[in-house]
Amino acid sequence: MSSVIRLAALIVIMIAVFGFLPDQAAEAQAVCKDYVTGLGTIKSPIGTGNAGFGFAVGYYTPTSRLRGAMAIIDWTGGFFMKTLTVDAYNGYHCVGPNGICADRIWGGDAQVVWPGFSGVVPYQVEVIDWGPGTSPMDDYIHITAFGYISVGLINRGDIAIHNQDTAPGCQ
Repeated sequence: MSSVIRLAALIVIMIAVFGFLPDQAAEAQAVCKDYVTGLGTIKSPIGTGNAGFGFAVGYYTPTSRLRGAMAIIDWTGGFFMKTLTVDAYNGYHCVGPNGICADRIWGGDAQVVWPGFSGVVPYQVEVIDWGPGTSPMDDYIHITAFGYISVGLINRGDIAIHNQDTAPGCQ
């Protein structure tokens, strides 16, 4: 268990020192009237296996209400999460080591099952879509919920922004 705590502490320190990505320069934050979908796996932050995720979050049309759903299963770490609400959805236009990207962040409340705990907790998810012409494995996801912190490139699957908003900070 102490290795998990050390890994979580290292990730928190890296985020505090470097920001989300060391080379990323985010522009204006905006409420982006688009939506993002993703399905795939990432390396488990706790064990030697993978964590699977799936989501669809945002505004289906610019006049739609905010809604979404997400589920995460990390069998190795014993972590399971399904969203109950999506209370905020924002975006950044970003520039990183692979060029131009689109960054979306959302959060709300989720039902979480974790060794020794089952209940409703706040969560936050951030994803980066590097856009057409890049490898889906360049897409990035950051999940935080009740001590579970997973940050990394997806190793299978894809993240895509649909009906991308052209407002400043979204494109």
